[in-house]
Amino acid sequence: MSGSGTGVIAVGGKRKIRYILKAARYLRAHVKAGDIVLGYGHGGALAGYFGTRGTNARFWYDYPDPWSGWYHHNMPTDSLKWQIGREAFSKIERRLYKDADLLTTASFEQLAFLEKQHGKRTPNNKMAKVGNVSKGKTSTSVILNCPDTRIFRRIRPVSMASMGLPKNARVLLYLGSILEEYGCRTLIEMMPSVLKKNPDSYLVFLGSAKNPEFLDQLKVAAQQLDANGNAGGNASKHVVFLSPVPSARVPAYLSAAEIGYVPFKDVLYNNVGSPNKLFEYMACGPVPIVSEMAEFHHYIENGKNGVLVEPENPDAFASATNKLLSNGPLLEKMLRANLALAQKQYNWQFQQRKLETRLSQLVKSSEDDPCSQ
Repeated sequence: MSGSGTGVIAVGGKRKIRYILKAARYLRAHVKAGDIVLGYGHGGALAGYFGTRGTNARFWYDYPDPWSGWYHHNMPTDSLKWQIGREAFSKIERRLYKDADLLTTASFEQLAFLEKQHGKRTPNNKMAKVGNVSKGKTSTSVILNCPDTRIFRRIRPVSMASMGLPKNARVLLYLGSILEEYGCRTLIEMMPSVLKKNPDSYLVFLGSAKNPEFLDQLKVAAQQLDANGNAGGNASKHVVFLSPVPSARVPAYLSAAEIGYVPFKDVLYNNVGSPNKLFEYMACGPVPIVSEMAEFHHYIENGKNGVLVEPENPDAFASATNKLLSNGPLLEKMLRANLALAQKQYNWQFQQRKLETRLSQLVKSSEDDPCSQ
């Protein structure tokens, strides 16, 4: 980026009033004209916003997740406190969204959610002074959480033995946090139907559980598959839970899998998210089977580079799995399509270039602004 003396200052951290005010005071005392202040997380966003008010620094708002959604996670929605809090936090969200010089979101549906809640963004006074920025062309950008394809790429797979699987196992992989809202239970419930047609398939969970109780529930659900006589009473052996591995080793596990799952439940947080695991699957090979939600339509062309299925429907996930496992050429075609997409655009290098372009335009807006001279 051009611009002498231009700096990017990142501020994040606690959602405590004392911290926010202290950080804002520090910023107001130290930012210079042309500086870009990145506010991330709820506390950092407020500190960055108030810290750039009345200055010629630019405020970059990296949108975290719905403020109102964060507020009511553990509160009865019929309480007066929840209703007042939701309205208050919605107003905060609207102010940050409307006034930011640059808004970045991690998904297309995050941006759509904001536009639905608060209307289209219009340039604020500082941005309106600069050429094409006044038309709102460069003040908003979707920057996806894509992997670095120098690390996440198709490589020599990890051995089946290292996962405790037989040599001829066909690996069906779930990567990432093991959570109820991520639909992990649906995958276990699909296994009886999968094993009837593909008895050499194994469902592998590679990740950690924030709630150990839920992980125990999944293991019990896997054991209960035996009680129903599935796979000759040995179905539970076809569900494997592996501990997390360092990120540098993840591509070897992904390269060993034929299918990767994103079985999210259809709830607000999942609908506006863009999970890393989908792009990691695409970069390393396992064909994605994902819950059909609006965000995933941006990346998956159904039947071309993955399969979209009804959320929380074990039969739908099983049917899609069996169809792919029975059609080797289709699996290979989808795999190749995803590897090409990952190299072209669903990689961090591409996303980084997009971000650098937006920041360069923001720097130029500072240089051209007569009020910042």
